[in-house]
Amino acid sequence: MNLKDFEDLLGVPKEHLEFTLWYLKEGQFVTRTDNGRFYITLKGVDLAESMAEKRSEPLKLNTCVA
Repeated sequence: MNLKDFEDLLGVPKEHLEFTLWYLKEGQFVTRTDNGRFYITLKGVDLAESMAEKRSEPLKLNTCVA
């Protein structure tokens, strides 16, 4: 996903996403490729899975259909 995809999906401006994406990148949970897209890493998947196990309900995301 690129930054615009995140903006559209989450409904927040890029200024609200920049720190979070920086943090995830520095923690090696996501990586940014040469074309500017973000990809989840193995470490990111493991974190997401461990967080999902602790939730009593599935995480619900509002999805945007373009």
